[in-house]
Amino acid sequence: MIEIQKSLPNREEIKLSEEKLESTPLVSRDSLCRRLLRGPEARARFVESHIDKGLAYQLRAMREGREWSQEQLAGQVGMPQTAISRLESSNYGKATITTLKRIARVYDVALEVCFVPFSKFVNRISGTSYVERGLSSDALDVPSFEEEFERGCFAATAHATKANTRKKPATSQGQEEPRVSVFALAGATMRQPTISQAERIAQESPEPLLVSEKAYSSAATGN
Repeated sequence: MIEIQKSLPNREEIKLSEEKLESTPLVSRDSLCRRLLRGPEARARFVESHIDKGLAYQLRAMREGREWSQEQLAGQVGMPQTAISRLESSNYGKATITTLKRIARVYDVALEVCFVPFSKFVNRISGTSYVERGLSSDALDVPSFEEEFERGCFAATAHATKANTRKKPATSQGQEEPRVSVFALAGATMRQPTISQAERIAQESPEPLLVSEKAYSSAATGN
């Protein structure tokens, strides 16, 4: 029989944990949802950018955390130093799964490569808590963004966002017609906007589509 010993964390450990949690989120969940609602092309660009930047900065952070040079890591992995340099560049974006498995073996860490629904994707990036249900048929059969939208997976954004109204150009009668933001519509109890309506409104947002390079750098360095 194996006995698992549990100990209560001391005050210093609790304080350190709280400090780490404060610097985790890169951007808010609402902000990410607004960006992803700009359409399929915008969502594809966002995923590609996140993979390229996130992977490059994580590789660099793990190497520097162990105080290894690129040459030392290259020797461990069996690759030239120039290959490591390319992998740590967010502009490269050509890392293969085979290469990542070799690096994971050297670092003695797990490697996860899988498709995920956008609801989980934005939760992970923003640091929003969610339930991980483990390996199951539901986890393997990933729903599309539109399927999740129709299920109301992004409705929580509406409740956290105030009803934002803007005005359209004057009508033929000379009256101005108010236009409600997609999140106010999504949060309304009367009706849910269609995916095409949501994307059309979200495309007018002036917010940048991609998460900045500085945000990933800050997350990697803890600053």
